[in-house]
Amino acid sequence: MRPGASARPEAGWAVEREEASCVDQQSWCSCCLRLLPSGARELFRVELDVDDDIWARGRGWALCTGLVALPYYKETNPIFAENARYRIGEVLAD
Repeated sequence: MRPGASARPEAGWAVEREEASCVDQQSWCSCCLRLLPSGARELFRVELDVDDDIWARGRGWALCTGLVALPYYKETNPIFAENARYRIGEVLAD
């Protein structure tokens, strides 16, 4: 294992800190698309200093979770369904 990596030997994998950072940024981008209006998203993106690839992965994750949540919660949890609709719309408008 290289310096800076953390491992879970029982799972048979190791994660480099740089990779974890990328995943964290992707997660933040996905949350940003779900919660912030477009003007605030741009400021958030600049401050987080993410590249286009990470932003695209965050958009993809936000879209994916929205598309899965919408039909699942449409009848049982209208508030979650509305959040999914919002998320999908924001990703497509971004």
